[in-house]
Amino acid sequence: MLKFENPSDLAQAYVEVEERLGRSVEIPGENATAEDRSRYNALLRGGIETPDSYDLSAAKLPEGVTISDGGLTELRKLAFDNGWTNAQAVNAVEWDARRQQEAVSEVKKVMQRSRRDSELTLRQEWGTDYDKHILQARSEERRVGKEGRSRWSPEH
Repeated sequence: MLKFENPSDLAQAYVEVEERLGRSVEIPGENATAEDRSRYNALLRGGIETPDSYDLSAAKLPEGVTISDGGLTELRKLAFDNGWTNAQAVNAVEWDARRQQEAVSEVKKVMQRSRRDSELTLRQEWGTDYDKHILQARSEERRVGKEGRSRWSPEH
């Protein structure tokens, strides 16, 4: 039994095979050149040929979160070394920004608890002299040239 009923079907099949081969990617073998491997890896990365080729400007960062140029450079190298596409690198930037935001939020909570606990401890130790000692601390702070709101302020 023949696969093709006429020469036209055979010719059409040949054209389709040629098109498919043109879109295929050959996995470099043991004897592949560095250039072959580089071309293959660039295809897997979606055309990214160097770490600087990543365009991370599409990353949506939470308000108030920035990533340093050094951090972006490191992320580009990590993405390149691991064969990430540009979209994967952008996702990693957004993940890192959310992680940073959560860490800062947690540190702020710990600082607020610590400040509150410290105030309670001082209120217990100083009793009715608490306000007097706080005023003395603020006065001393001004004397040595500090400006702005006192870091000793319970409201701060």
